[in-house]
Order: sequence, then C-alpha cells, then structure tokens
Amino acid sequence: MEVKKIIIIGGDGTFNEFTNGLNDLENYDICFIPGGTGNDFAYSLGIYDIKKILDKFINNEVTKVDYLTVNGNKCLNVCGTGLDTEVLQKYNALP
Repeated sequence: MEVKKIIIIGGDGTFNEFTNGLNDLENYDICFIPGGTGNDFAYSLGIYDIKKILDKFINNEVTKVDYLTVNGNKCLNVCGTGLDTEVLQKYNALP
C-alpha cells in the first residue's frame, strides 16, 4: 500500500483530533507544523523551524513516533489521570 502524506498545521489539540480520527496511522507520513498556543508536543521534539520541517518532509526524512492507546484514545505526548483529568472534566462541565 502506498504511504499517504498529510500536512497538519495546529497545536496539540489539533494533532490529537487528527490522530484520533484515523484508524490506520501507520499508512501515513504526517508533517506537523506547530501553530497552536503552547505546542508542547512540537517543542519537546525540537520541531519548531517551519522551513526545516517542510524540507525534511519533502525529502522523505520521516521520524517515526510511538503512541499509546488508552480506552480507544490515542495519546502522543500526554496521557492524564488523576487530578489533572478531574480538573479538566470539571472545567468542561462549566456553562
């Protein structure tokens, strides 16, 4: 099967939504261009120079990144349990 190439521009939330929207991530080369507020995932990998990111992607210099699946959700850089999850649940429940 041919590998498909996709460019994503956004932050951690955008990347999370994208990766959880695909069932067959291994069939894609994904170019992630940080465009969010914090960009924790991108900065932790040292991917913040857009020209370098695109040059590597165009030249097929792909770095494989592991992810884990928890309760059907893919996690790339953060998987929270405990207090942080409870705070987010309460925040999301606010009107």
